[in-house]
Amino acid sequence: MSLIVKYICGSNIPPKQNLPPISHNQNIFPKSNSLSTGLSRPAYNGYCQSKSSGLLFALEANLIPQVVSPSEHREARLNLLTKEKELTRAHDALCKERRTLPIVEVTKPYTFTKMTDDGKEESVSLLDLFEGRQQLIIYHFMFDPSWDVGCRMCSLLADSIAPLEHLHSRSTSFVVVSRAPIEKLMAFQKRMGWNFPWVSSSGSDFNYDFQATQDEKIKPVEYNFTSKEELEKKGQQYFTQGEQPGTSCFIRGGGGVGEEGKIYHTYSAYSRGDEAALNPYVWLDMTLLGRQDDKYEFKRKNEY
Repeated sequence: MSLIVKYICGSNIPPKQNLPPISHNQNIFPKSNSLSTGLSRPAYNGYCQSKSSGLLFALEANLIPQVVSPSEHREARLNLLTKEKELTRAHDALCKERRTLPIVEVTKPYTFTKMTDDGKEESVSLLDLFEGRQQLIIYHFMFDPSWDVGCRMCSLLADSIAPLEHLHSRSTSFVVVSRAPIEKLMAFQKRMGWNFPWVSSSGSDFNYDFQATQDEKIKPVEYNFTSKEELEKKGQQYFTQGEQPGTSCFIRGGGGVGEEGKIYHTYSAYSRGDEAALNPYVWLDMTLLGRQDDKYEFKRKNEY
């Protein structure tokens, strides 16, 4: 009963200019092909049009959901619920296994630049970012020094960041790190209405050491623990240069973990490893139309 929707922007869809012009509520397909879902079955090229919105879709016809009785829906839903519970238990087990990963001491003295409340730049260390708490989560936000605005998808994730008091209650700090100069970061943060801690790693090796910036002139390319050669074989050349997204976690030594006074890198996730933090995806995954990524890209929230 799932539905996969492919849209005009998809690589397997003919260019938009080759399609007949569509006006709101216009139905270009025969009435006999009408579906109770409110979509018109395509007369050609796999396209369907929503009668209510005038949007043109391309549906995989064999995945169009059937309209059934409540009892039939309940039976199908219970079957899916069994799989969902299996996935939840598998996820719980994976999280437990993640916590058993060996940890690595951070020995390089990284420095970052933050903006103080009175508008002055201040140099801070990795230890300072913990703000006295035991753990630290860093989100690697893509913001090249030459850019004037941050990455769209990183901005989507930033919109999903919950009030940090919840993390703080678990002795965990959260900081966003980018390579752009601090004045650009603060200007963009103000424009977007965010208030989470954001520091610049400009001038340090931090981004390169934690796979958040790829430049083989500085360090051999490795993203998501995959070499440049392997990435190119997979057709993922876009991961081999420039800014990349990710999340890295750290813990201070003590209480049976490592040695007191030292910092340890415990975990990093890249590419789709950050997806769980994207609230719009979490919600859309529950819906019939799903993420609709092939239709359009998310914009920065003040660009709609």
